[in-house]
Amino acid sequence: MAQTYRVPVQWTMWGTFTIEADSLEEAVKQALDNSDFPNNQEYVGDSFQVDNKEMIRDVNGASIFPTATSFTETDETYLQQL
Repeated sequence: MAQTYRVPVQWTMWGTFTIEADSLEEAVKQALDNSDFPNNQEYVGDSFQVDNKEMIRDVNGASIFPTATSFTETDETYLQQL
């Protein structure tokens, strides 16, 4: 019987801010204090991955990584390969 899985993933983006400041230090501080993301964002190639520290087995929230013991042998083998 098919199950429903929530698979957490993550990836990296980069971008730049254009900031007017009196020094580089001030510009960096303003960038770090900015709560917005840059408009000119780009995906960092090959950064997409499964976040296996946050792996969730099903919509009921039963964790399968790293503490659960109720997954199938096939699931266990697969998780060890991640």
